[in-house]
Amino acid sequence: PAVWESWDPKTGGRKPITDPHLREMLGLTIKHGTDAVMAAHKAGVPMLAGTDCGVDNAYMFPGWSMHEELANLVAAGFTTAEALRMATIDAARWRGEATSEGSIEKGKVADLVLLRSDPLEAIRHTREVEAVIQGGRYYSRADLDAMLTAAETRALAARRAEH
Repeated sequence: PAVWESWDPKTGGRKPITDPHLREMLGLTIKHGTDAVMAAHKAGVPMLAGTDCGVDNAYMFPGWSMHEELANLVAAGFTTAEALRMATIDAARWRGEATSEGSIEKGKVADLVLLRSDPLEAIRHTREVEAVIQGGRYYSRADLDAMLTAAETRALAARRAEH
């Protein structure tokens, strides 16, 4: 409920910016941040892809927001391969789990997201999830859609209950 409340454009921290000077400042802030990230990357600073979910975090949703993060990394100047590595093997290395996760190899945990199209051709293809294998169980697109519908139903019921 606190996260939903923070996202309310009337009362939360996500009110549309109408002041042109503030919009310009925000644009400059984003550009400077992007430039700093690319400079750090070119200098060899290790980086990971990731998103935060919580109050006032610009509508970040676990899972969905990773697609936006990957697209933003590519738009900033990372190659699609670099962005994908940041979200997979580099993340596993950082957590000390590279021997068991982060890439597809014999003997590693086989939790996979199966895509319809090659994300190396276009990073937007990460959104084309066809199936997931997690914990040895296969979830088809139909299974995933059913889970999303059930989650939406629970979220709507919780939202109604809070009002």
